[in-house]
Amino acid sequence: MRLDTSVKFSFFNTKLFNRILRLMGICASSNTTMGSTFTSMEDKNEAKKKQGQQSNSRSGKYSNNNSTTSDHNSISNNTTKSHHTEPINDIIVGRSGEFYTCSDDKTICHLNSNQQSTSSQIIQRWSEHKRSVTRMTYGTATDTLWTCSRDLTMKLWKRGEENSICTIKDGHDLNITALSLSPNESLLCSGSRDTTVCLWDIDTGARIFRKKTSRNLVTCMQWMNADTVVQGSEDLKLRLWDCRDHTLEATSTMTGYIYFPLCIDVIDDYYVCTGSKGFDGTGCEVRVWDMRTTKQCVSELNGHRQSVVGCRFLDNKNRIVTVSKDQTLKIWNSNVTENSENSENNSVIVDILGHTGSQFTCIDYDNAAQHIYGGAANGYSKYKYNYDDTCTTSEKKDSIEHMRTYSNNEEQ
Repeated sequence: MRLDTSVKFSFFNTKLFNRILRLMGICASSNTTMGSTFTSMEDKNEAKKKQGQQSNSRSGKYSNNNSTTSDHNSISNNTTKSHHTEPINDIIVGRSGEFYTCSDDKTICHLNSNQQSTSSQIIQRWSEHKRSVTRMTYGTATDTLWTCSRDLTMKLWKRGEENSICTIKDGHDLNITALSLSPNESLLCSGSRDTTVCLWDIDTGARIFRKKTSRNLVTCMQWMNADTVVQGSEDLKLRLWDCRDHTLEATSTMTGYIYFPLCIDVIDDYYVCTGSKGFDGTGCEVRVWDMRTTKQCVSELNGHRQSVVGCRFLDNKNRIVTVSKDQTLKIWNSNVTENSENSENNSVIVDILGHTGSQFTCIDYDNAAQHIYGGAANGYSKYKYNYDDTCTTSEKKDSIEHMRTYSNNEEQ
């Protein structure tokens, strides 16, 4: 009896010990014994080793492309301190040589990016929001900036003012996920996960119209022209809203997405490009839509491996720059013609690995200076876009030059 009791007690202790190890994350399963604990740890070390080999292989893939960019680990001498401590959520170009960034650290920075300077010079920093600042929209004529935050407020900022000059508090019930200023800068449109789209009067901050649509969890939006807003949603749809007479009426709905669109841009008042969510190469596509009469997808661009989080037209409808959670920046030839159906001749012209060592989160393009700004989880990078129209080979007309990276972790 004593022997049996001892055996039972020993078995109980072993089970208890292994359970403690499992809770600590050391054992792989409930059947793991003391002997296999170290085997599991060896497997994890081997997995990390393989992951490192894959990372090196991936870096090598992007070290010989048609840009001046190489592995981000090799350009630390071209990296300086950013003005944020948390991931960049949005980046937007302002006046010539200036741009704005917003972050999870609850702040907005107004920056001057002089080409001859070794770092971006901060013009102003605002920190009224109580939670992450997620989206921004800029008014060129008024030189003003609107921001939205997870604190469910929208704020208006102006150069030289220490505090916001307008705050909208009761617009949406859930996180505000999209924000866009009308071309004449008299109206603001916002969208939220509460499935509503709202129209606002800029002068008074008053809500003019509110439209709630079932399952319309807004992901992105932009004014397409003076009367129309185009908006993406988690219900795999792209909607056009007619804003004439200060109302919101859905005039068209486009479908066909594998996963929902995350980002959007407009050119020539009727060409729209979107970048989609995706995993392991499924989804992750960039689509170009002609919003005139047919409202069809006229080009589909595939090549990113993870969600496309930023897209911008580069000077014309046939050049698009995108950034993705797969840490790459790509320039595409969309090959859109006036009467084209879905084109099979589109291609990736430039394909580079980002320089922050982290996932991209957003992008904007300064077409006057031809500068591309890519925001990421660990900072942001500035690139020079070059187009050589004298080159006879179309694939070599475009190139990207990395100018500088601003890291959240880099010591000053």
